[in-house]
Amino acid sequence: MNNELQHFRGVRPSGENQFTASCPLCEPNRTAGRGHCQISFGDNGKLLLSCLKCGASFTEICKAAGIPLNGNGKRQDAATRPPRARKPQTHDGADDAAAAAEKDEPSRIVETYPYVTADGEFLYEVVRFEPKDFRPRRSDANGGWIWNLKGMPRVLYRLPELLAVDPAGWVFVVEGEKDVNTGWSIGLPCTWAAGGAWKDVDAAALDNRDVVIIADADTAGRTKAQALAGRLHGRAASVCVIEMPGAKDLSAWVETLDARTAEELRDAVLEMAEAAPLWAPTATATGADEELVKKHADAPPYQPYPTDKLPEALRDFVNATAVAIGVDPAMVALPTLAMTAAAIGTTRAAMPKYGWYEPAILWTAVVAGSGSKKSPTLKAVLEPLRRIDSEHIAHNRELLAQHEAALKQHKSEDGTPAPQRPALRRCIVRDATTEALLHVLSDNARGVLVDSDELSGWLLSFDKYRAKGGGDCSMWLSAWAAERVIVDRATRPTIEVARAAVSIAGMIQPEMLSRCVGQEHQDDGLLPRLLLAMPPRRPALWSTEIVPREVQRRVELVVAELSQLSFDEHGRTVNVLLNDAALRTFVEYHDDMARTVAAESGTMAATLSKSIGYALRLALVIHVVREADARAGYGNAPSREIEATDIDAGIRLAQWHVHEMKRVLRLFGNEGQAEPDDGLTPELRSLLAWITERGGSATVPEISRGVRRYRGSATEARTALQGLADAGRGTFDGTTFAVAK
Repeated sequence: MNNELQHFRGVRPSGENQFTASCPLCEPNRTAGRGHCQISFGDNGKLLLSCLKCGASFTEICKAAGIPLNGNGKRQDAATRPPRARKPQTHDGADDAAAAAEKDEPSRIVETYPYVTADGEFLYEVVRFEPKDFRPRRSDANGGWIWNLKGMPRVLYRLPELLAVDPAGWVFVVEGEKDVNTGWSIGLPCTWAAGGAWKDVDAAALDNRDVVIIADADTAGRTKAQALAGRLHGRAASVCVIEMPGAKDLSAWVETLDARTAEELRDAVLEMAEAAPLWAPTATATGADEELVKKHADAPPYQPYPTDKLPEALRDFVNATAVAIGVDPAMVALPTLAMTAAAIGTTRAAMPKYGWYEPAILWTAVVAGSGSKKSPTLKAVLEPLRRIDSEHIAHNRELLAQHEAALKQHKSEDGTPAPQRPALRRCIVRDATTEALLHVLSDNARGVLVDSDELSGWLLSFDKYRAKGGGDCSMWLSAWAAERVIVDRATRPTIEVARAAVSIAGMIQPEMLSRCVGQEHQDDGLLPRLLLAMPPRRPALWSTEIVPREVQRRVELVVAELSQLSFDEHGRTVNVLLNDAALRTFVEYHDDMARTVAAESGTMAATLSKSIGYALRLALVIHVVREADARAGYGNAPSREIEATDIDAGIRLAQWHVHEMKRVLRLFGNEGQAEPDDGLTPELRSLLAWITERGGSATVPEISRGVRRYRGSATEARTALQGLADAGRGTFDGTTFAVAK
């Protein structure tokens, strides 16, 4: 094992008999950080090599690393060998030599299914073997085969025929190439993705089409069909799922009815499709969710999250994770965007014009009830950044130990200054007080991510220091804008952070959102800064789906690349301009929103206003993620400037959040509509609600400390309470106000 490892640089263990190293082809000079070359040794000592970045083969890596290929059977390139049959079952009395010979015989090919481009150009094929097995292969350009699809564009089976049929007709998705061919034989346009790998395939031919999924009539088939329906929902014009009566699949059904003509079979399937209900995400509501939906049936409908606007690496991760966990894609997309924004931090900012800078800071909050898989979702999404943070913490311990040792050796009498405490790198914080967070930010100019599966604690913490005259909410609003923060405490030194930056990935229960975000946080601007989503709840059904390793690995590489971004040579933020096309698109959106804001009021007006900046922030994150994805070896690098596709995506995501905020406000009965004619000013109405929420009574000192408008002014608080009493809303004795029963 050591003989092989000595040929690589930057070798790190990654598991039992598994290692990572710098790839000798695409990373020959890399000495720091985790490389992309994967090295493993089988039980028999067989060496396996691959590169996640450049996709180099075993032979290419061996040649570049200087590993001799001596033909001893342990260093053959497995990608160029035909597949072998599965290991046969042994039987008592069988001839051992014959069994050994049989094991090494390749499977017998019984059918091949070619996959071609829209123009008919051959890409690859799926080979069916006997004993039953399926393997993909592609040409090696020398008359041989490579038995994988690494680096190949994935297309739908029988794509040219699919594109040639009437776009107004049905398209049928079946399981397996055999069923596709059966469907076409009876006049049904059918398709399939090789191996069922829908996450990798270009399925644009199904966009805006009426799709019928014919599920295999077993548990696995039904589960796959439901997952695929969820993937196509919102992309296809319509989706429905059917099964063939009395048969496992389409081919078996046709065989049982072989006396019928092809036209009769086709018409029978079309009748089933016409009668099938349209597929829709299964949404359940319980407790507070159900009451909200019943009470506000006129609220705007939920719109599926536009995952197609995410960069490819994030889109595949969001969709795969949502299917694997069984949640709405929005529940995954929001913390994913917050995580990547935090990884970028203040190293980059969008600059539409000189003097206007929008940092990569996102505040996301998913509203979901108990049992909605909030914690598992956050854990799955934030794992790449949490792992990096764990590495920072381990390194910080080493730095502090060295600092302690240096302090012990330092002698104050010699006049030399004492060693300075080292800066401690962090990228995630949880359950931190405001002061603790500020200390972390003082060491981390690029900012951090607040990771919370229950944001109510964060929102309620704003009141913690108000009795002492603190301004936690104002600090957080500054952190949303990456501004300078100074916090004075009566008994402790002043805390100053030159550039406070915090992104948020959080979850909150509906009833807690209603309690924590009252009129005050609508007025102070906190609520409009939240990118909210309250997706329909899905039943927690068992699923065999998992996030494919390559999809997970790709996101991990992107986050790692983002976390290594640096400031410019002067330690300042790198400002990213918009190219001409992107700027034209943004200006049009900016002016449309400006006119819309003028016609709105309250929280919705503020949300619309903030959506302008959020469109830029989201476009920035999308652009920088695309750059990182290219550096990790996927796709082509975008230009240095934000492109029109980036700003288009940022605007679409911002618009989705505006719609969702309007929907959430309507569900909670507060949409910034016309004020009721109750004789109270908006300020007095807000004050009355504040008092009512806190038990129905309040004193002048409590008002002057706890309500932002009256903070520090007992006279104004007393006048307001007297105004409520004069309006018949309660009694006031000069000190305490009590709400009328």
